[in-house]
Amino acid sequence: MSRRNRGRDRGMFEGLQDAPTLEETSNAIFSAGDLPATPPIKVKFIDIDSIYPDPTQPRRTIPSEIRQLWQGNSSDISDLIAMWLDYVGEKNGSPFQLEAYLLGGETERSAEDGKLNFEPSSAVEAGLFHLVELASSIYRDGLTNPITLSHAGKEYLIETGERRWLAYHLLNAYFRADE
Repeated sequence: MSRRNRGRDRGMFEGLQDAPTLEETSNAIFSAGDLPATPPIKVKFIDIDSIYPDPTQPRRTIPSEIRQLWQGNSSDISDLIAMWLDYVGEKNGSPFQLEAYLLGGETERSAEDGKLNFEPSSAVEAGLFHLVELASSIYRDGLTNPITLSHAGKEYLIETGERRWLAYHLLNAYFRADE
C-alpha cells in the first residue's frame, strides 16, 4: 500500500465496533420468519411403468420418424429404443455404438469437461446420443433431478423429465438384455 493510501485509510474502521457481524446481517436479510408460508411439497414414489408421456405435450426428444411407429406405452419402450438404434445405424451405414457411449471409459471423454467425444452426423443421431449421454450420467451419478408428474386416473402423465424417463428405460432395456 502506498504512503498516500495508508494515510487516507487510517481510521476507516473507527466506529464499527458495534456493527453487526456478517452472520447477523445474513440472518437479518434471509431469516425464515420474513418469508411467506409455502405449502409443503408432497413426494410419492410411483412405479415407472404407470408413467406415460403426455400426448398433448410436443415430443421433441423422440424423432418424428420413430415416434410415429411407437404406440406410446411404457411396456414397449424398449422396442422404441431398438427402432431408434436401428434407424440411426441404417442412416449411418454402421451400428450406433451404444455400449461405448453408455459405459465408455475415460479415453472417450474430453479431458477438459468430461463429456464424451462425439460428432453426430444427423439430428436424429444427435438426439439419441444426448439421451445416451444422460443415461450414462444417471448410471454413473444417479438421478439427481426427479421427474414431475400429474395424476390422470390410474396413470400419471409426465410434466417435466421425459428425457430422464426415456434414459431410465434405455438403461433398463440395456441391462435387462445384458442379463
